[in-house]
Amino acid sequence: MEQHNEIVQLVGSSIQDCDPDRKLEDVEFHAIIEDITFKVARSMGDTGRTEVNDEDRKFVEHHVRKLVLGRLLKANHGSRKPRFEKLERVVCNVGCEWVCGCVLAVNEPDPEDQNVVYPYVVKVDPPVNQPISVPFDSHDIVRPEVCFGQSADGLQLTLFCLPQIKSKARRFQVGERVACAVENSVAAPTGTMWAAGTITEVDISMEQAAEKELPEVIADKWPRGVPSVPYLVHLDAGCPVLVHKDEHWLLRDLELVGGGSRHKRMEVCQRNGSWETVDHVTRRVRPCEPPDQ
Repeated sequence: MEQHNEIVQLVGSSIQDCDPDRKLEDVEFHAIIEDITFKVARSMGDTGRTEVNDEDRKFVEHHVRKLVLGRLLKANHGSRKPRFEKLERVVCNVGCEWVCGCVLAVNEPDPEDQNVVYPYVVKVDPPVNQPISVPFDSHDIVRPEVCFGQSADGLQLTLFCLPQIKSKARRFQVGERVACAVENSVAAPTGTMWAAGTITEVDISMEQAAEKELPEVIADKWPRGVPSVPYLVHLDAGCPVLVHKDEHWLLRDLELVGGGSRHKRMEVCQRNGSWETVDHVTRRVRPCEPPDQ
């Protein structure tokens, strides 16, 4: 009996670690406890053991996580429209840090268990350069990659999203009017929007900020030194934001911002009665034919 209670407590604790918000139904909670407890007890009986060992604990942690995530993902699948589409830029919480990347797939089944469907598979930027599965479509786990100055954790997110080396020559200069991609927030973040502002600084050093906010990862994350931030923009709304990469999906010429996807470099739009093709990287504009209706 004492052995059985120890296993039950171990499994229950592991479930709570995987489901801290207690989203599992009681019947699912107890079903997982019974299933894993039976398997561990049988393994101990087959080997003649009377105490739980490290292998048992690893077994419990692995299988509880798989079962809990599987049930939660299945319950959440299809309950709401995904917030992101393929090729959109996002940042993902991987426990000890945030990593940025591009959405490769939406509502992707787990290759090892077709009953489990992940909201997103994200290709993480170098040096990781590998796909990861996003377990839940939650703002605490995955959010749009934007200029983060308006959020409470904006400085840390900006640092986590810095590239390893300095990017190419700057597209803008101090004093130019630009549009920054920022989170569009009401009660909760619902997407992104373009916010007008003026560039006030170029190539801002992040050495001191990194030493203060992320001292334990500086050497591993930036072996060549902490890169500078391309731009500091003072928004018309009164908030300064750091633009961590000189990319068109984060920063655009204010006069050229249209209504299309911010992740597309080329945009066809109508201005002053004429149709034009805008290249948001080079900022070049040329006349074009109206798009097919």
